[in-house]
Amino acid sequence: MPQDAYKDLILHCEEAKVPVFIDASGPALTAALEARPMVVKFNHRFLLSTLGYPMGSLDDILNFVSKIHDNGIEWSVTTYGTVGNIFYTPQGIYLVDIGREEKEQMVSLLAIDDALMAGLAVALLEEMDVELAVRFAQACALEDTLHVRKGIRGRSMVESLVPKIMVEKLA
Repeated sequence: MPQDAYKDLILHCEEAKVPVFIDASGPALTAALEARPMVVKFNHRFLLSTLGYPMGSLDDILNFVSKIHDNGIEWSVTTYGTVGNIFYTPQGIYLVDIGREEKEQMVSLLAIDDALMAGLAVALLEEMDVELAVRFAQACALEDTLHVRKGIRGRSMVESLVPKIMVEKLA
């Protein structure tokens, strides 16, 4: 696949006024960032290996996502810790995690990022407020980890986990 394929697709979606959510890595993601998708999912490995951006602290991540936001990305999600995430939103930056009890119940991380991005897409399409949107997305990711099969087992399962998601507004 050409390295600029995502970038071209994002530009076509922009013309059609279709929001783009992207979870990719390497040169394809680097090129895609130029087209400014609405939501980008990053992981530490990408930030360190591809961009050479230091990821030694929470401040390093916050500095990076602030630059991405300044370049026109509305939302970004960056992995933090084992299953936590930093959500950079138009309304602020949120550190989102799950409790120790929930971490102990996890059995698979196979499709955790897919579930998180799908949950965020649903939350934004349903116009949830920001804090509920990040809780819902993280609850989707958590639900995906609680069984071996990929995907979530239903919305009611996700909604039962929303209260277990810890959210701290950082800025």
